[in-house]
Amino acid sequence: MALYKWIASDPQNRIHTGVISASSETDLIVKLKEQNLNVHEYSISLPSGFRIISFSTKSEFFNNLYMLIESGVLLPQALELIVPNIVNKNFRQIVADISIEVNHGKSFSSCLENYRPIFSQFMIQLIKSGQESGNLAESLKQLSEYLQLKGSFLKRIKSSFTLPIITFTFF
Repeated sequence: MALYKWIASDPQNRIHTGVISASSETDLIVKLKEQNLNVHEYSISLPSGFRIISFSTKSEFFNNLYMLIESGVLLPQALELIVPNIVNKNFRQIVADISIEVNHGKSFSSCLENYRPIFSQFMIQLIKSGQESGNLAESLKQLSEYLQLKGSFLKRIKSSFTLPIITFTFF
């Protein structure tokens, strides 16, 4: 399935944008019609900046979401509160789109599926299991910790490869 970035309008002529995965252009149009949206423009694929979101950025997002949900804030409001605080503008746009979709009644895990290059299948399934079990906050906490560990592990690997390369270039 390809990712499509789209611009559409609703019956009140309000403009909506987003990214959605669809098997074809007709599938994209059908999916947006189901949401009562008329497609104006769409393009296949995301810009490269959208594909590269650091583990620390994702970890911080899921940790903030965990803390808000754990304190009793509902998921749609928690997403709206987090959006202005995201530093990475590409990731901020993605979370804003997810927030809109969640406000329209879509499940959080299905919204994440539309952004597969950014959110892995493991992340999506962990969120889905948290939603189905009624323990979304705990799933978000575990996902945040996992991403933090994975990010620090990759940093250590990079740094361990750097020293031999520097040594080799001097010799």
